[in-house]
Amino acid sequence: MALILDLPDETEAALRAKASAQGASAQQYVAQILEIDLGQATVCQPSEQDHYLYGSPKRNL
Repeated sequence: MALILDLPDETEAALRAKASAQGASAQQYVAQILEIDLGQATVCQPSEQDHYLYGSPKRNL
């Protein structure tokens, strides 16, 4: 499925910067955030969400 979002330039730049900091493309980063938000994430445990979303240190609980 393809979804096109019309984002303000500042938001797009912030998104690309966050994605890059996580070593992901903007598309991968958005997909990961949506999977977590929709409760379908398989890439991390609930205790790791802050790490993947915001770059916080992993908790490894």
